[in-house]
Amino acid sequence: MFGFGLIHDEANKIFAKITVNELLPLFQNGFLSSKLLVKDVTSAPMFSISKGAKISDCLCEMENREFRKVKIAGTSVFTDRLIFSYLIDEKRLQRISKIPQHLLDETLEDLESIQGNGLTGRKIFQRQPNL
Repeated sequence: MFGFGLIHDEANKIFAKITVNELLPLFQNGFLSSKLLVKDVTSAPMFSISKGAKISDCLCEMENREFRKVKIAGTSVFTDRLIFSYLIDEKRLQRISKIPQHLLDETLEDLESIQGNGLTGRKIFQRQPNL
């Protein structure tokens, strides 16, 4: 199942399903620990593109290649979800509402404002368990 993890009980029967969105906070809050690097578990395919490229061109290329991730040269890996989150950010939409035809005209360099949410490949999901 894409985007889900299966939790098994002692009898190896499926006990529950958990989404990636539900799983990551367990690492961030220290309930789970792992020494895995993001780059070791990040799925391919992915391609690289210049940070000077327009967001519209990047999204078209992602659609044409049927890829959900892009490596922006010199920065991080971004998913389609992170890019769309940036595009529909409330503050950004208020600013762009006066010229909506330019919604996708910004460059990928503008995504650096959300770079903390990108996947650098060097982040480690490691914390001491708080159980």
